[in-house]
Amino acid sequence: MNSILVNFHIPPPLKFKVDTINKYRNVSRTSVINQLLETYVLDQASKMKSSGELNEIIQTLSKQLPLKPKKKSRKKPDWNIFAKKEESYDPPVEPIFHGSEDNFWIDRLTDPKL
Repeated sequence: MNSILVNFHIPPPLKFKVDTINKYRNVSRTSVINQLLETYVLDQASKMKSSGELNEIIQTLSKQLPLKPKKKSRKKPDWNIFAKKEESYDPPVEPIFHGSEDNFWIDRLTDPKL
């Protein structure tokens, strides 16, 4: 099923109540919102149909809107820009410890006085 992300604001106390009920009923917030919106649309459509307003709106919208929404085209990344290396790039050098320097760090990490 295709879907579109819709963001909206909701008062925190209402969100808490909805989430509490949904957790108890083991349903998602999305399913509740979809169910409520579908009920709203069907209710409004029946009211508009009875008043004759629905046919008027459908005719107006069919003239203005395309039948199918356009798909967004994504630009493919140009991977060549990642393959290019700068001429002045020097890889990091690992530090080299000689003899007592190795022990210095071990002593420092293990000795509580230091």
